[in-house]
Amino acid sequence: MENTQDITVPSVATTLLSRLARSTLRDALLARIHDVEIYQITPGWQYEVLLSEEGIVEILDQAAFDAAIADPSIIHILVPKDSTIMQNDAIKTLQSNRLGKTIFWEIRSKL
Repeated sequence: MENTQDITVPSVATTLLSRLARSTLRDALLARIHDVEIYQITPGWQYEVLLSEEGIVEILDQAAFDAAIADPSIIHILVPKDSTIMQNDAIKTLQSNRLGKTIFWEIRSKL
């Protein structure tokens, strides 16, 4: 019997992993600034899953962060622990912008 569905085992697994990664972050809300939610994420599988998702942009420096915050087409931002973005500078950028975003900020270790 031929499978006529477009659903494949890898795509289902990827979708489930993505949902699981996001559900584990529900209690990790670090801050809410205007319409931006910032979640802390520890190094590990959740980061890798989020990084592989379509529509999530990894940002490494302040200039790229500022541009991503101002870009209405970017909704989900992933900030790795080795980024050069200072949280105080990020907060200033967020306070002057009212576009809704979700930011996943990787921390070095669990608090």
